[in-house]
Amino acid sequence: MKVKVNRIKGNNLASLVKKMITMDSQIYLTLSDNQVSSSVFLATKDVVKKTYLGLADVFELDEPLDKPLKLAFFNGSKVISALQYFDLAAIHGEISCLEIDGEYYAEYLTIEDNSLKMKLNCTDPDLGFVSMTPAQIDIAFSNKAKKYEFDMVESDLTKIMNLNGTEKSELFSVYGDNNGIHIAGDNYDYIIDDSNTTPLEKVHVHKKFLDKLDKENYSVQVCTGEQNKLVLTSRSTETSIALNLALGVE
Repeated sequence: MKVKVNRIKGNNLASLVKKMITMDSQIYLTLSDNQVSSSVFLATKDVVKKTYLGLADVFELDEPLDKPLKLAFFNGSKVISALQYFDLAAIHGEISCLEIDGEYYAEYLTIEDNSLKMKLNCTDPDLGFVSMTPAQIDIAFSNKAKKYEFDMVESDLTKIMNLNGTEKSELFSVYGDNNGIHIAGDNYDYIIDDSNTTPLEKVHVHKKFLDKLDKENYSVQVCTGEQNKLVLTSRSTETSIALNLALGVE
């Protein structure tokens, strides 16, 4: 089966790939009737991430899809590199796909402009396709156990990542007191929100998880008890990420 794409919006496709490449070099995109989405988790299941764009914001199809189409690339970096060779205002193409057990799986994506044509091979469907079910997404991003929340703008995130890079410890903490909500390491203590005036439970987070975040503005929810996670919802894009808390830390 061939799916004709009248226009491929290369910048938006590259943006989606860049977001998910922080989780895995392999990229898994699902095209539905109204959006292009991706939802994946680390093998350790302690970080989950989801994002989406409107379908027409990435692929303008000649005809609507009658069922979702799964598009996977073994190496997302090669997709980003390939797009750099094209006139982004003139990209169009075609998705060649197979129907397996009632679902479409892409074999390859052909992209072209007025002078260049290239075929990007997709991951063999037999190797599997990573995508979370709606029920898994609901559980992963549930905030029923939310204890408190705060905003973290891009400059805050950059500062915290840089501060964490000056230390050897694997964890940083989040807590609240009458001075505000703090992000703290072994040798630094940064007040990220000075509006709080009450003690708030201290939690600990693995520093390595911050590498999974895009540099955007976030609403951060601290969940403890049965959930034990940070849920970060981007205020810049349709992206959310949940990070498990480190347990058993004094």
